[in-house]
Amino acid sequence: MRQIYSSVRLENVDRVVALMNEEGIETSVTGGRSFKRSGRRDFSFKEQNQDPATVWIVRSEDVARASEIMRSAGLLRSTRDADFVPSAGRFAPRTEKAGLSMAWRIRLGLLVVLTVMAGITAVRMVAGG
Repeated sequence: MRQIYSSVRLENVDRVVALMNEEGIETSVTGGRSFKRSGRRDFSFKEQNQDPATVWIVRSEDVARASEIMRSAGLLRSTRDADFVPSAGRFAPRTEKAGLSMAWRIRLGLLVVLTVMAGITAVRMVAGG
């Protein structure tokens, strides 16, 4: 058996099981709360002690077909085109010029203006009294 899907929401697990059964793929569900209870009324993301219900594919020859069904339903991301390095480890190409961006130039300009104004105010306070 191979795990194909897990969720703390029993409605989602039920839909995946129904999807697999429509295609003639035998599944088994383990974990989670009792399936006799109402899932929507008792469900909460705030509860930390919830065990997710897990959908397992019983026959190994059905795993590839089940994965394809899950991908086409948008429930499983394809790993065929993925790079070895995770996206967090990849460097994005630089699209900016080497130098300060426009936002930094505006910030620096405002800082200079505020500094000059503070200086003028300080000089007036000292000279005036």
